[in-house]
Amino acid sequence: MTKEEYVKRVVKKLKCSGSKREEIKKQLDSDIASELENGEGMENIISRMGTPESLAQEFNENFPEEERKAAKKKKNGTVVGIVAVIIIVLAALVYWCLPKSDTIESSGRFNEAKIEEQAKKVISMLDKEDYEGLIAYSNATMQASLQDDVESWQAAKDQINSDWGEFVSYGNSYMADVKQMGKEFALVQMNVSYENVSVTYTITFDVDGKLAGLYMK
Repeated sequence: MTKEEYVKRVVKKLKCSGSKREEIKKQLDSDIASELENGEGMENIISRMGTPESLAQEFNENFPEEERKAAKKKKNGTVVGIVAVIIIVLAALVYWCLPKSDTIESSGRFNEAKIEEQAKKVISMLDKEDYEGLIAYSNATMQASLQDDVESWQAAKDQINSDWGEFVSYGNSYMADVKQMGKEFALVQMNVSYENVSVTYTITFDVDGKLAGLYMK
């Protein structure tokens, strides 16, 4: 073990203030360097002074109470600092995961008229139960959802009303640009009237214009 390694291991185990630790480090460096210059080997020095752990323990047992308190305070401060960093990282992660919306116009990514036209096309395909058309119009994630469970979409329509009747008219619509987890979507919420029921569709499209989400109530 070299002088530097020995001193480093001793200092690492000390339970005292930073200033006291630096003082001991300098003193050990000086004492061991002097003994090495006088021809004594590190093995003999370690044998006489003790292992780094035993020497550090000896120092710790002889420190006054204020030094122990300073060491404890520093440790608590380090823990608080680590916790604070973790909280900041988690907060940033939560913020990244949460959806953040903006108007379609201000985003510049989507065209409002085109998005409205696409939404009406999706609604028309649903009305005609053209699920193959919807699948072709969707992104990969939405395609998997439609292909695996087409029956559930029909069940969802029946849960709203078993007989919607004929399409009557499109009502009010709301659009937004939504960013979530590094991805961007156009969201459309549109009210549609049928003979026997009114339905609110929430439809999302990805930046490639593919259907990315669909919900109705």
